[in-house]
Amino acid sequence: MEYKIHEVAQISGVTTRTLRYYDKIGLLQPQRIRENNYRIYDDTSISKLQIILLYRNIGLSLADIKQMISSRDFDYITALERHRQKILEEQKKLHQIISTIDQTIASHKGGKQMSNQDKFYGLKEEIIAKNEEDFGDEIRAKYSAETINQSYQKMRKMSKWQWQEAERIGALILEKLPQAMNQGIDSDTTKRVCELHKEWIQFYWPTYDQQAHVELVKMYTVDERFTAYYDAVKPGAAHFLYQAIKHYINDLD
Repeated sequence: MEYKIHEVAQISGVTTRTLRYYDKIGLLQPQRIRENNYRIYDDTSISKLQIILLYRNIGLSLADIKQMISSRDFDYITALERHRQKILEEQKKLHQIISTIDQTIASHKGGKQMSNQDKFYGLKEEIIAKNEEDFGDEIRAKYSAETINQSYQKMRKMSKWQWQEAERIGALILEKLPQAMNQGIDSDTTKRVCELHKEWIQFYWPTYDQQAHVELVKMYTVDERFTAYYDAVKPGAAHFLYQAIKHYINDLD
């Protein structure tokens, strides 16, 4: 059976934009392309997409997935069995989140009081899961699965103070950005914004890397979700922050 790209999107829940990107990087190419440039997929394509999405759900990068499914030794059943094991591991984490929610409800109803550490663990897991859902494709296209998993582990180990401090610094960056834009890229305020941004990402990154810092803020200018987040404080803020960080990093060299 054959499917047009919008039909594959409807079946799988993946956007046509994502399918075109998978085609562009050679991860999932259509069975053929019509003269009018319509992508046509078949049942084999659908099965392959299922495996791709299963592996994405357990955190593998697109590059790693491409390497795996392109291997001569790749086996569909083995892939599903491995995915099942990973799901069981994720299930344990979800049970912890559910347990935290249940304990919170019981605590507010007059039951056993929760420790701050217990409250905080469930919150971090929810935020990590939300981040993966919203930005998983983008960050895994730029960073290795190992780097991302190390970052998540660092987040899980953050103390309540560290978490609150990261949120405070993030809010301070947004507060100072309009002033920095008014004063210009060479101003002390702009330099302070860059220092704060560097400090902020180090709460989450396993190690700091200058080039990775520049690539991160560059993504703010090309992903409309990040752009909207920063431009909400002042139009053009995302682009200004990108230029400011590049300038700041160059001065450090």
